[in-house]
Amino acid sequence: MRIVFFGTSEVGVPILKALHGAHEIIHVVTSPDALVGRNQTLSPSSIAVLADELNIPISKPEKVKNNPEFLDFLRSLNADIFIVVSYGKILPKELLDIPPLQTVNVHFSLLPKYRGAAPIQFALLNGESVTGTTIFILDELVDHGPVLAEKKLPIVENDTFATLWPKLAELSAESLLE
Repeated sequence: MRIVFFGTSEVGVPILKALHGAHEIIHVVTSPDALVGRNQTLSPSSIAVLADELNIPISKPEKVKNNPEFLDFLRSLNADIFIVVSYGKILPKELLDIPPLQTVNVHFSLLPKYRGAAPIQFALLNGESVTGTTIFILDELVDHGPVLAEKKLPIVENDTFATLWPKLAELSAESLLE
């Protein structure tokens, strides 16, 4: 399957690795390099670093909305599917509709609970005993669309964001490959 992967944060790294081993990742879209750390060093995203290591072409558009040149470029790739994991930008409907197999998103919660940017943190703050991952077809609304798969994961007593996100990323990768 020909995939364009959209992602920025470190939580997407294990998923991109898993997909790369099983499918043809033809392009990666990530956020532009950002100032990081105390010294404010301009650095690429974790996804950009991995894509570079895997020799996958990368785009870092400043904006995806109202960007006809970027949309034309995405169309020219003839991807089967777009997969989005913690990209950080809301994607316009005209972009979502480009691939024939739709645009699929991975969200680290059992939707509709904890829609938005910090689902793991909110599950922990609210004392949840179970969380999970939801894979769904993206539509114009935030973290909304037809669900394709959902898998639960127990939250153990000592779990933190740092221990939980890798487990959720692994579970998500397994779900996508299924």
